[in-house]
Amino acid sequence: FVQANRGAVPVWWAMRRNDAVLTGWAGGPHATKLQRRSPAQILAVALRSLAEVLGVDRGDVKAALRDCQTHRWGRDPFARMAYSFSRVGGDEAPVALGRPVAGTLFFAGEATAEGEEIGTVHGALSSGRRAAQECLAALQRRRKRR
Repeated sequence: FVQANRGAVPVWWAMRRNDAVLTGWAGGPHATKLQRRSPAQILAVALRSLAEVLGVDRGDVKAALRDCQTHRWGRDPFARMAYSFSRVGGDEAPVALGRPVAGTLFFAGEATAEGEEIGTVHGALSSGRRAAQECLAALQRRRKRR
């Protein structure tokens, strides 16, 4: 996890050490400026910011890139710029929110992530993997009953 004091995309993280996926994040005024840019322009800004944060040549960062996805959180009709957080005494809420219903309905998302992952992109991804594993386990149990 890196949080820089400069750059249009000042926050970067990977879910695990040596992970091939790196997430860049911009909030506040930085995000507002990026909302009006095309995905190609956002990529150029992000590459410049990451190179600056790492202290390496922008060309080296671009050469290492295999793919890029962008998401305009402020324009997402489902998120509507919101994310979850735990209130005081709410440490058990993510577990309750992520609990499957009747072995047929499974929940994922950053609100169901536990510990330090709550309210984060990597928490959403981790909880998606958890929910997928729960779903697969439920399907396997059904097959065994047939």
